[in-house]
Amino acid sequence: MSWEITRLETKEWLNISTVKFKNFTIHQRLASAEATDVRCPVYLEFLKDRSISSQTEIGVIDQEPCWMDTIIKFLSTGELPSERHEARNLRVKATRYALVEGALYKKSFSLPYLRCLCPSESVYALQEVHEGICGQHLGGRTLAQKILRQGYYWPTMQKDAIEFTRRCDKCQKFAPVSHTPVAPFDLVVSPIPFAMWGMDLLGPFPMASGQRRFVIVAIDYFTKWTEAESLATITSAKCEDFF
Repeated sequence: MSWEITRLETKEWLNISTVKFKNFTIHQRLASAEATDVRCPVYLEFLKDRSISSQTEIGVIDQEPCWMDTIIKFLSTGELPSERHEARNLRVKATRYALVEGALYKKSFSLPYLRCLCPSESVYALQEVHEGICGQHLGGRTLAQKILRQGYYWPTMQKDAIEFTRRCDKCQKFAPVSHTPVAPFDLVVSPIPFAMWGMDLLGPFPMASGQRRFVIVAIDYFTKWTEAESLATITSAKCEDFF
């Protein structure tokens, strides 16, 4: 039995579902732009090539130049700088590092290998350890040591950690106030007020009113009480008068 099917509704399919077909031909095509009587239109898309055979394009992020480039190049290809002194220093420095699956690690005496970080990664590590979920707003040296224990390394980590903590706004607001004097205190020579005085003459200065050009100053060493008076001329009588 051979049938030609041009349009098939659900009810008609249920009625002829018990018929056994040897072959059939479908003449109607469905298109997205044409109106059809089918209740649920099917949109067709014709692919010229198989999607599995197409190559996936990957966006490459430009990597910033950093201190690891020469070491990685030497460990991977054995390339050295043309300058003899730099080549020798690089060969000695590279013995402290290891290249594992394309990543550079710093060899440590008492710790496992330390993952080397570029500048952008080091900033992220400082932020996470200093003020992340488990951050404690540590000081500069303590912050650098904690990052080292977490398994990361870059040459200027201690200097960068100190500068990072100095720029932290919360550390500046909530840090304990230091009461240590900025300069050492001077010893007090006088044990009681007005036991010792100091006197000095200053000038000459530009002429003021009354032709006064000099200043006589006296100070008590204990109370730091200061007295001053302007003079036109310096005489012993005026100094005794002032004292």
